[in-house]
Amino acid sequence: MRSFLASLLVVASLTGCSSDPSSSSSSSGAQSSGTPTTSSGGTAAPKVTREMVRPAIEGTWTGTLVKDGVSTPATLVVKVRDTLATQCGGGTLSDDGALQILCIPTASLGIEAELSIGEERRPLLGALEVPQQHFTGWGIVSLSSPQASISGTLDPRTEAGAHQGSIHASVGFAGDSYDATFTNAR
Repeated sequence: MRSFLASLLVVASLTGCSSDPSSSSSSSGAQSSGTPTTSSGGTAAPKVTREMVRPAIEGTWTGTLVKDGVSTPATLVVKVRDTLATQCGGGTLSDDGALQILCIPTASLGIEAELSIGEERRPLLGALEVPQQHFTGWGIVSLSSPQASISGTLDPRTEAGAHQGSIHASVGFAGDSYDATFTNAR
């Protein structure tokens, strides 16, 4: 049984799904339209829009970088660069008992940012990836430049009635690596 499940996972990871309409996304040779589908075979219209995602990521984030127990204050100013694109991002096995690979809708929003630590500032380009059909405030943040990088997650949180998002990330800056948390009260 364990080897059967391992084989299924290997097949799932090798076949994936594709946004290319001419590529096959199942081991049976069926053609994929690149359109996200539900487990019942119907089309799953993405429920993530630029208008939903923009307020969750855009703005001034204040945070702390930590290395070897030493904390350093930092600021991250994020702006949306372009439109939201939805693609088929990976696959999962169907939950209705049928053995098929399904597309996971993934929305990607281009972003730019400026990371400031003390008097040093670094421009960054990247994206916020939302690998889900409904935007809940969670996403994957990836920003980089030759001088700095940020890789982490955007997490929603509500405390005392006020919404406060946070970015938990690994930050590379001036040759050093840090653990970081940024918050953006709205």
